[in-house]
Order: sequence, then structure tokens, then C-alpha cells
Amino acid sequence: MNRAIWKKSLLGLLAASVLISASPEAMAKGKDDKQDRKGKPTKGFQKQGFQGKGKVEIKINFADLGQDWDWATTNIARLASMKVFEGYEDGTFRPNKPVTRLEAVVTAVRLMGLREQAESEEEMATRLNFKDAEQIARKYPQAVGYIAVAAENDLFSETEDKLQPEKPADRLWIATMLVKALGLENEAKAKMNTQLNFKDADKIPAGSVGYVAVAVDRNIVFGYENKTFQPNKPVTRAEIAAFLDRAGMQLPEYRDGAIKGTVSAEVKDGVLLLTHDGKTERFMLDPNAFIWIEGKRAKAADLKAGDEITIRIFNNVVIFAEVSKRAGESGATLSLEGTVRADVSGNLLQVRRNGKDETYTLTKDTKIYREGREVAANALVRGDQISAYVQDGKVVWIVVTEAAEANTFSATGLFQGLTLNSKGNIATISILQTIDNQSQTSVYNVSDDVKLEGSLDDLLGTTVVILEGRNQLVTAIKIP
Repeated sequence: MNRAIWKKSLLGLLAASVLISASPEAMAKGKDDKQDRKGKPTKGFQKQGFQGKGKVEIKINFADLGQDWDWATTNIARLASMKVFEGYEDGTFRPNKPVTRLEAVVTAVRLMGLREQAESEEEMATRLNFKDAEQIARKYPQAVGYIAVAAENDLFSETEDKLQPEKPADRLWIATMLVKALGLENEAKAKMNTQLNFKDADKIPAGSVGYVAVAVDRNIVFGYENKTFQPNKPVTRAEIAAFLDRAGMQLPEYRDGAIKGTVSAEVKDGVLLLTHDGKTERFMLDPNAFIWIEGKRAKAADLKAGDEITIRIFNNVVIFAEVSKRAGESGATLSLEGTVRADVSGNLLQVRRNGKDETYTLTKDTKIYREGREVAANALVRGDQISAYVQDGKVVWIVVTEAAEANTFSATGLFQGLTLNSKGNIATISILQTIDNQSQTSVYNVSDDVKLEGSLDDLLGTTVVILEGRNQLVTAIKIP
């Protein structure tokens, strides 16, 4: 099969099988307009903008994707706009639901261009050798052919005697699947002897090392700030959407069907005038089009002449629009994923991404979400993995996608002295404390927004103070 065609089918096949219910009925839906390895076309799925006749019937807006899921909302909507997956019948997407091993297997087989073979009567009638074959045949009869084809193509470990179809697919499984899906097997095999720089590298099977190395090198799946990979951690539906989108962005084929241009006038009567490729063209906006501006959902009326925008269409109607730069703004917008490098100080956020340290400015309007609730900037912890939206270097919102454990501490001693920074705030505080039965003076760095209980006027050499903090930074000074 032609590799270009294979790659172009990637996201449609991958997300369609992973991001739907694993029920037999859901798995039986639809056919993809691509070729299998024998060059036989299948029917139904249309690429290149998905032009066709009839009413737009793509679900992009999901009832359970609130602000806490802003970090994945555009990933999900972008994939949905290409008609590559569905939510659930009740209008939800269930972003926190784990992806199952069965869904992952179906994905890998469809990715390889073997969907028609997997759904053939011959493969569907296969007697599987897994110990849980009877359960699979009873609960997921439409999946039997997929599992059979996966086994025939060596997608399972030689020691794997059970599929465990309902078990959540973990990070190792998904990383391996995406590397294979992108056609990077040879690259993975060449890296099988790589010494992975993870503390838990011993938990990654030798035969999977190359796949993990490629997935990390290509920024498809990230490691954690504590230098672990956590291969056994389950992957959620929102996470797999982000993984898919990151993987797809590396392929020119993934961007087929997207139109980039500049808004020529305000939207009137649902008509978007877009200048692109040296011409101005009229596009109809679907009333329920997903429009993303400055890190949040917006309305068609919010689009301005001069906005730089990317759109996707279905049935000649715009269903997805993302503004990359607002009219009249000199700076660009940026969606980023990275790791917090230090506690926030002076409204400056230090982030490690793509191997480099970067600094961004927080404002009073910055929205920050951690562990399902809105928090203040001082709640961010070194090691937090975040997804953020930045406009002109200023952070619009932050969502902590993987919370790090804060190293809290408490210290009690006699006040010795303090220093101030250029703003007149406490920079350091020194106390005399007893450690291992010996008295010593310790100097602690102090947060800019430290909480003070008591009066600094009461601080003397005989005053007992209590310091509380995290990650070696004092966040509270208590003067009894």
C-alpha cells in the first residue's frame, strides 16, 4: 500500500476506532474511503475536506467539555471536524474515560489498512487462541476479526495469552501504537538499544524501548518532570485526542483540507469572507460551528476583519475555525504544553518545553485550573505538567494536566534576620534552629506573595518564628 495514502488515512482510522464506544454496534459503524494493502477501495469516508451533499451531521460540541478540558478541547474539535470520531448518544464525550485495549487493537489494525480484511466473514469466524476468547466472542463479536488480524500481523507479545479487552490501554500501549501508526517501525527498531533516561526505564520491556524512544523524541508522548515515563498509566479519551493531534501535526497529509487565510469582513448572515491563496472566497458558517479565539470558545460575531484563521469545512460549510492571530496584533498566539520549572514568582511563569526553558507573564485575568478547580498562581508546583494558551507573551489560561506532588516543609527557630528585594518584599529569612542536636543558622528563600501572620515589628533575636513552605520556598511566616 502507498505510504502517503496510508498516512493520510491515519487520523480518520485511528480516532474513529479509539474515540467511540467499544460496543459491537459502534464498532460496526461506517466504512473508510481508503485502500487496503491489496489496493481495494472501501466506501463511505471522504477526505480532502469531506465534500459531499446533504446536511452537516458532525458532532463537535460536547456537553461535558467544560473549562477544565480547555487543554484538549481544540484537539477533540479539530479531529471531530475531520469526521474522524464520534461522541456518545447522550451528547457527551467522556474525556476522562480510559481507552480500552480492545479499542487500541482495533485502531492498530485499521491504521495498517486492514479494516476490510478484519471485517471479512473469514476473519470474523476465527477461533481465537486467547484464554478470554469466549468472552470476546460473546461481548464483542464484531471485534473478533480485528483481533485475529492483529495476531496474524504480530501486534501482540509472544507471551500474551489474554487480551483483556476492557482493561484500560496504558501509555506504553498507546505510544507503541502511534509509532507504528505513523510508519516509524524501522526507526523504532534502530533505537531498541537506546538507554532511556527514565527512572522507571526498567519497567519498559526491552522489545518496546525503541517505540518509547521514538514517541518521546517526536514529542508524541512526554515523560514526566520526575524523570519517569509511567508506562502502565492508563490513557484517557482526552489524552489520546491530544496524542493523536500532536502526532498528526507532524504529517503534511494531516493538514489536508484545512484552509488558512485572513478574514476579509465581519460575518453577516452566516457568510465568512476569507482571503487565501491570492483570492477572496465566500464560505457559509454552520450555526453550530466550533470557533476558537484566544484560548476559548467564541461566536461568529467575534471574528474580525484582519483575523488570521484556519478553517475546516464539511459539505461546503465551515464547521471549525481557529484564529491564530487577532487583527491589529503584533504578537502571535501560542498553545503550549510543558512542565513548570519553578514556583511562580513576580507573576512570571517558567516553563520547560521542547528541551528549552521559557518564561511567560501571568496577569490578574489569567485563569488557572488544577485538579478540577480554579486556583491562584501560587498553587502551581514545580513539576506540574500544563497545557496553556498564550497571547503576546501573556498567559490567558493554564490547565494542569498532570499534577506534581508538592514537597512541603515546616521549620521552627529563633529569628536571626531577613533581606529585602528591589520591590521591598522579603527575599530571605534566617532562623537559628536545632538539627541533629546541633544549633545552626538556616537561610530560606521567601515567596513574593508570602503570607504573614503577626507583625514584623515583633521580630527580635529571641522571637520564635514558624516557617511553612513548599519546594524550598517559604510561603508563610508565623510570628506567635
